[in-house]
Amino acid sequence: MIERSASMPMGAELAAYQVVDDGAGNPLRVLGNAVGTLRANSALTTNMNGIVLGNPNCKGLLLYVNVTTPVAGTTPTLQLRVNAIDPITGTAFPIWTPAALNPPVANTEYVYAMYPAALAGSFTAFLNNILPRSWSVDLLVTGAGVSVPMSLGYGLLT
Repeated sequence: MIERSASMPMGAELAAYQVVDDGAGNPLRVLGNAVGTLRANSALTTNMNGIVLGNPNCKGLLLYVNVTTPVAGTTPTLQLRVNAIDPITGTAFPIWTPAALNPPVANTEYVYAMYPAALAGSFTAFLNNILPRSWSVDLLVTGAGVSVPMSLGYGLLT
């Protein structure tokens, strides 16, 4: 943290990094892009509800689905569902369910982007939307005897 000295004008400590107003007149430090792992590489055999994550003050989201080998089962599909989380009840409200991977192809990386403006790049799917303050990502699989070895990573975009 930057300390304000007697010789430093009031508010100068905030000039060292970008801040925005939190809506109540208080400064809120703007963080850069952040990345993380939502699911380490392992076989997905049933639907998985994601954990609730907080969005510090980013606008968008990249999701990286890396399907490894071997994909097994009869007519396997894999689908993501991005949720906004109700801050009072904690209920997940789906805001984006891109088309299912039918079938998910082994040794392939799929990249999904959600951002309030156009992004350059070749994405598996893109949604022009903002990322809510609290969010989660569910993984949905269908088919008989399905096993989809995969990992899921994310990047928050400012």
